[in-house]
Amino acid sequence: MTNTGHRAGATVVQLYVHPPQGDLPRRVVQKLEGFARVTLNPGQSKTVTMRLNWKAFATFDTRENSWIVPPGAYRVAVGTSSHNEPLYKALVW
Repeated sequence: MTNTGHRAGATVVQLYVHPPQGDLPRRVVQKLEGFARVTLNPGQSKTVTMRLNWKAFATFDTRENSWIVPPGAYRVAVGTSSHNEPLYKALVW
């Protein structure tokens, strides 16, 4: 992340997981799995690191009474809001 402006500023970087859709069990469209507030001076850059574990991809299966990670293509996205996710990568589980 880089502040390209002429003033110091802050933003919140958000990490979302979009699970595969269409299979049972029913899934949310996206889940906020991490966030970090970043404050930068003009021209300053910073790398933001967030870690995910298997729970970020899991859902509770009431039939099995346990947590499962359904197979499929997950989209992991980073941005400043759920409507602004310019960085993303597909992960297949």
